Amino acid sequence: MRQTVFKLLLACLLLVATPSSATEQVGPYEWTDVDRLVVIGDVHGSYDKLLPLLKGTNLVDENLAWTGGETHLLFLGDLTDRGPLEKMVLDLV
Repeated sequence: MRQTVFKLLLACLLLVATPSSATEQVGPYEWTDVDRLVVIGDVHGSYDKLLPLLKGTNLVDENLAWTGGETHLLFLGDLTDRGPLEKMVLDLV
């Protein structure tokens, strides 16, 4: 079960990189010229699986401090729902 959840999280992780010189906000929900976008889907309270994703994409360091610079991080799906560490996920996010 845990391997399945981990594989699903990895499968939902999308990295999109496009070159740009600046980030322009077009509307309250739309940006153009974003250097890097990291999308993570359906965390479902799996704090122990979320940490390697954030560290592996260089978004946080060992102390969980943001190191992603201007990267945009987007969560899709459920942050909570069934995992035992839901509060830790919410606190981190």
